Amino acid sequence: MSHALPLSTLDADEIAELRATVRDVATEAGYPAGVRELEGSPTGLDADLWRMLAQEIGLAGVGLPEDIGGLGGLAEVLAVAEELGATLAPVPFLTSTVLSGQILAASGDAAAPWLERIAAGEIAAAAVTDARGAVTQEGIAVASDGATVTGAVRFVAYGASADFFVVAARTAHGIDMFAVEAGDASVTLLPSLDFSRPSATVAFDAAPAARLTSEGTGWQALVAGLDVALLAVLARDTHRERSGLVDAGRQVGLVARAVEHGARVVRHAAVHRHVRADPRDRLHGADPVQRQIGRAHV
Repeated sequence: MSHALPLSTLDADEIAELRATVRDVATEAGYPAGVRELEGSPTGLDADLWRMLAQEIGLAGVGLPEDIGGLGGLAEVLAVAEELGATLAPVPFLTSTVLSGQILAASGDAAAPWLERIAAGEIAAAAVTDARGAVTQEGIAVASDGATVTGAVRFVAYGASADFFVVAARTAHGIDMFAVEAGDASVTLLPSLDFSRPSATVAFDAAPAARLTSEGTGWQALVAGLDVALLAVLARDTHRERSGLVDAGRQVGLVARAVEHGARVVRHAAVHRHVRADPRDRLHGADPVQRQIGRAHV
């Protein structure tokens, strides 16, 4: 199984309806004002809202392969990301469905059972960064013997809420991807200035791991996931920074231009913006998903 993310599977009216549904559900749940109530939360997750969005509306499967219960393409991913960004909804769509889901979708047949769990609403967290929050081949600190993984990963978005982790680990052949159950990891919540964007340090000590890729092909799967997730982060943050909505037609145009010019160009622009940011924001207030994506170097 190797999933090629389609541009879109819904028409403009259907994407507009999807937007309105996400917006209405998040607003009825009390957001964005409700984010203030997350201060002191051990997870930073609104579990009831995620259950509604993921299972009843089907957002957990957006952009994932249809044969495991997924639906939609890149346009739908960006539309959902924008609406969740506008409402500051504290749910793991970006880290679970988009980042972890797209990594798994590029990892081959062994990832199918884990993708099914994401599409069903379980939360996956991507453990792929180094101690600085960057994603580089040389910075992967987790090691694997093929059956277990050992090492610690900081800035894992929604790490304290995860049902399982998608882990990048160094092997004898290079970087490969693994899946580890949350019960086999140790999780320490990290402080954050943004209560809607929690992260954690996740440690593995010879944790049993399901191998998803082999022969060092995991890096390509990781980059594939990062490419899509970066576009989703930019869509979310663009909506936060301006008033009004982008209609479905303009959304498809945005996706088409992104595909035409290539996601790597967008990634390098995000790296440039990240480097220019206040260092204190990068260390203490940065979005954990942005850490994983915006600082990726290929």
